Amino acid sequence: MNKIHHRKINDFLSELGIEDLAVRTGFTLRTARKITPEDFLISFFNVMISKCYSLRQWAVELSLLTGRTVSFQAIAKKLQFRQLPFLKALLLKGLKFQLREHDHLLSGKADVLFKRILIEDSTCVKLPNCLSQHYPGSRNQYGQKKAIARVQLCIDLLTNSFKSLELKSYCDNDATYADRILEYLKKGDLILRDRAYSVTKILKQITEKGAYYISLLHPKRHVKDADNEKVIDLVRVLKRLDKHNMIFLDKTVILGKTEKLEVRLVCVKLSQKEAQRRRRRPGSRRKGKNRRAATTTYLLGWNIFITNMPKELLTVKQVYNYYSLRWHIEMIFKTWKSHFKLDKIFSSCKGKNYAKPELLFYLCMLFLVLIYNPKFNYFQKVVYGKTGKLLSPMKFAKIVINHMEIIFQKESKDLIRIISKYCCYSTRKDRKNIYEKLLCY
Repeated sequence: MNKIHHRKINDFLSELGIEDLAVRTGFTLRTARKITPEDFLISFFNVMISKCYSLRQWAVELSLLTGRTVSFQAIAKKLQFRQLPFLKALLLKGLKFQLREHDHLLSGKADVLFKRILIEDSTCVKLPNCLSQHYPGSRNQYGQKKAIARVQLCIDLLTNSFKSLELKSYCDNDATYADRILEYLKKGDLILRDRAYSVTKILKQITEKGAYYISLLHPKRHVKDADNEKVIDLVRVLKRLDKHNMIFLDKTVILGKTEKLEVRLVCVKLSQKEAQRRRRRPGSRRKGKNRRAATTTYLLGWNIFITNMPKELLTVKQVYNYYSLRWHIEMIFKTWKSHFKLDKIFSSCKGKNYAKPELLFYLCMLFLVLIYNPKFNYFQKVVYGKTGKLLSPMKFAKIVINHMEIIFQKESKDLIRIISKYCCYSTRKDRKNIYEKLLCY
């Protein structure tokens, strides 16, 4: 059966001190009669991999796990604000526990330039509209407010570990979250972020901490020449390069009216095929009054980066290659939604229990931090060591969801053969996958 049993995960949970943590945070107020913290977690994990989430199904899984009948109302009582501190503390402990693990393929490989490569991004998940007061989102054409939550994630690419995980409202955009990374930033780190996080004041603080960043520049943001502080007409400059068949620009510019931060501007021209694909994207095709300006449409044919990396350390091509690693976080979000069905779990949060979405979020993240990520890192290293193949996060997620029992089996030749056959990247001549790129650096 595709389930997680006590004996398979008990040793690991005991290392986290889950019982003591439950008492300290108020999850357990007295001796548990039916629902212990461990059973609460394991039964949810079983519901999650069954891809059939509901409180009734959760009650069934918990009853089968413990041998005692548990009602879905009893589980509903555990999904209140009082239980939040326990799940938050357990997730924090799980994230710290990751740092002690050294099973990842790249954990023994120090990057030549950077101690850590931190990638930060967010994704949105829909909630039932009855939660729009607590998780306000956009409005539809009829003026009805939608409920949307935003998941903020920061990962360390070299250890494949999560550094930060938070559930926010849709209205808490990326710019308001930009300074959060300063809390755990270290000297020698490289940060890869989207243009939405590019706040000049924060970029300055990142540089002051001795860390590096590569970010996209927003097309409407003005940059000034570092020599005379005059605003640069970027479209005019790039069109001039086009005439001379030049495909990149590397120049020092100034950002911000008050900060006057000197940054390195790197522009790389896309191929005609890539530029057309970008302009055809739904967000890029607008009609009527919302039609994009010709200048903005032209700039879609270029990748425009800002970085504080000196030219002596990274060439233009290396800046582009390093930033392309950011695609990995998009693949993580796709894995969550396609295989672990996060959208379906969140859509079940009907009623005005504002704590439920956050509780389910932390439970889902605990599954990823305690089960999926450690197993992926372990098998990635074992399979690569024995076969030279690289594990695909999405293909491995599929086998975890459909055949959870096999990843807890004792390692055998047959198990490694199955995983290497069905869970690894295909060899491509036209491009490299994320781990091939990292192994080359």
